[in-house]
Amino acid sequence: MEERQHPQLARIRDFHRYGIQSGGRIMVEFQIRMPALGHAEFSMYPDPVNPRAAVHVSDPSGSYKLLLTGDVVVQDEKEPEAIPYWVLLKEYLDQMDNLLVPQFEVLLRKPDRA
Repeated sequence: MEERQHPQLARIRDFHRYGIQSGGRIMVEFQIRMPALGHAEFSMYPDPVNPRAAVHVSDPSGSYKLLLTGDVVVQDEKEPEAIPYWVLLKEYLDQMDNLLVPQFEVLLRKPDRA
């Protein structure tokens, strides 16, 4: 799997509402907005490691939101493929090291204005 670089700290929108599923379960929530007489298709495979979830809307003016959580992966509409939790966690920790630690160090070095 290739190394991904993302400037934002939160890559996947909050997936904690449903939590991490267990036992090979996958929770999918989606919302589709489409024009009259349009159609949409949702597809996925029953594979907890690579579910390949996809939404296809017939009209480009249509939009959708997708949130998939499993015991191994998470995916939202911005991601073309499901991301293993350990990859996401590594990215978060790497970004925290680059973004938050230097800011925290600056705060620690400021003189106390008592």
